[in-house]
Amino acid sequence: MKIDNNFEYICLQVFPNDRELRDAAIEAGEVVWKNGLVKKVGLADGVSGNAYAFLSLYKLTKDSIYEERAKSFSCFLYDKARALAVERQVVADGNGYSLFHGLAGTACLWFDLIAPDNSRFPGYEL
Repeated sequence: MKIDNNFEYICLQVFPNDRELRDAAIEAGEVVWKNGLVKKVGLADGVSGNAYAFLSLYKLTKDSIYEERAKSFSCFLYDKARALAVERQVVADGNGYSLFHGLAGTACLWFDLIAPDNSRFPGYEL
């Protein structure tokens, strides 16, 4: 289940003192964590996109648990991303290397994990 936690984070950038939005973003992150890993790799509806939800929460709260959760999801991708992308390419007749549905989004995630304070969801955050 993909929850667009990045939307809540962007709202918090516009309304930085809104406690209700902050709580909603944290709650959405908990839903992502409790629902666990999905079977896709991409940013749109896969593990990479869910990991970016945790990076957004880390930037918001500076709580290291969210950085660790993003790293946990990326470790899963380290082992399984290629196989899942190839499976998607064969089953969905898509491109296993695309940004939002393939390995390019995973590569962006790994790059952003080098400096999580500077991470940006590809194509949306400036």
